[in-house]
Amino acid sequence: MYGIFRIKSDNSVIIDKDALLLIPEIAKLSEKETKYVVLVYDWYDSPLRKMPIERRRQMAKRKVWGDIKKDVEAPEYMIKAIHAYKSICYDPVRDSADAFKQKIDFLNRKVTQEDIILKDAKEYVDQLQFFEKKLYELEDEIKRDEAIVEIKGKLKLSKLERWQRSQQEYRRIKQINE
Repeated sequence: MYGIFRIKSDNSVIIDKDALLLIPEIAKLSEKETKYVVLVYDWYDSPLRKMPIERRRQMAKRKVWGDIKKDVEAPEYMIKAIHAYKSICYDPVRDSADAFKQKIDFLNRKVTQEDIILKDAKEYVDQLQFFEKKLYELEDEIKRDEAIVEIKGKLKLSKLERWQRSQQEYRRIKQINE
């Protein structure tokens, strides 16, 4: 889809050279840190992209380091690299879908608590149904958008142009100061 990265047969990650021009922060990461960022934050090509963010973090830590307790996102250079990577693959619809997945995950945990009061359970289930419906609508919109891009074929923007537009939109919405 977006083609920001490739995973080679030896499991190493290669970031597109044009992407590195837009996000030099990624070049400063180790191979393992780069793989972690790609697995967790790539909404297009990561094998973990359909999972809620916390689950992606856990799975990526396990896959890369074998330890889910490792705090890899704390260093300032890692925070900057994550924001940079997210900026070139940013999509507000996918961002909303991610937020809904987090809310659904939270509500599922609430509903399955042993000491839950029936009135609260009903409220959580209603909220859960609402967010699941909205998530389904967003995922449907994402599929339609992907189909439209494929239909347009050669008229679509170059990778670099798409990444630049995504980066501008991310910065505008997230209001990150550089």
